Amino acid sequence: MMISKTFYTSFLAFFICIMPFGFACTEWGSSAPDAAVSDEALSIVKSTSPAPCQSPVTTPVLEFEDEGTAEGVAVSQQGNVFVGNAVSGKSEIWSAPKGDFDRAFLLADLPGGDLIGMDVDEIGNVYAAVAAHQNPEWHGLWKVQADGDSERVGALPAFFASLPNDVTIDPRGNVFVSDSFDGKIWRLSPDGEFSTWIQDDLLRAFFGNVEFGVNGVVYHNGALYTAITLNGRVIKIPIQPDGSAGTPTIFVQDDILIGIDGIEPDVHGNLYLTNNFGNTIHVIREEDHSIESISVEGLSAPASLAFNNNQKALYVANLSTSAGFPQPYAPALVKVKFSAPVVTCGSFN
Repeated sequence: MMISKTFYTSFLAFFICIMPFGFACTEWGSSAPDAAVSDEALSIVKSTSPAPCQSPVTTPVLEFEDEGTAEGVAVSQQGNVFVGNAVSGKSEIWSAPKGDFDRAFLLADLPGGDLIGMDVDEIGNVYAAVAAHQNPEWHGLWKVQADGDSERVGALPAFFASLPNDVTIDPRGNVFVSDSFDGKIWRLSPDGEFSTWIQDDLLRAFFGNVEFGVNGVVYHNGALYTAITLNGRVIKIPIQPDGSAGTPTIFVQDDILIGIDGIEPDVHGNLYLTNNFGNTIHVIREEDHSIESISVEGLSAPASLAFNNNQKALYVANLSTSAGFPQPYAPALVKVKFSAPVVTCGSFN
């Protein structure tokens, strides 16, 4: 997920080209060193025009003050919705039981930093990536139990040497954390060991000498899929039978994907990605890897996303005014739903 206002403007904003009506950047970074695009990626049918989809309906379901940062969203198997908010040097996790936001409550208040990505395991434990530039003892992967008790379960190198960004959990109970500053994915195994799972040049991207690589990450069908924001790539990393990382490959690459952040699969295997820079949701088709782009009114620097349990709607965390550049809305979690069945828009119905 993108970095929030508390340090976004002091670190990333200097290499994002902001124009009055959008972005006009001519020097987006690439992996270092240059990597060959796989045959699989070369066969992609690319689309740069919006998909023929009905206009979605967007409803704010949990709003935060301008000083806050809506970042990180997860939905449990029980239907509970969790969303992060970094405000006043603290990282809050809010919970909406069964998706009822009238009953939303503050589940946990983690110390310092910026809560970025999160996921929830099968019994309801939330794992959250906290980028604590204020204190290295707060920096890393946190576990929050259903009763709100929390502890850091994965310590990363201090900020600027690492950036814990997004979190995903596989069916074996391994918790993976992307590290945007080091081209790396960490893993917390079920026995509590926290270590580097993979480090690879395909997970790195640069703007000049500044690194900001692997961003959103999600488990799907025996592999991890990662969003590389600066060069518009989605990288696929197979998980080997012994749990180790296989060889990463470029699953999709297209300039239209520059700015991608959160990533989530639907039940059909299509990948949905938010785009911070275009207030857009991209859909990468399972069958041919073609790209469809859906412009969504009400999105505002969208970051992380998650389907509700019946896959009829998406929850999207809007960074909005906390993103470090002008946006029309306050930070919020919004619900995105299409008004009619749309075959070309994945599982929305």
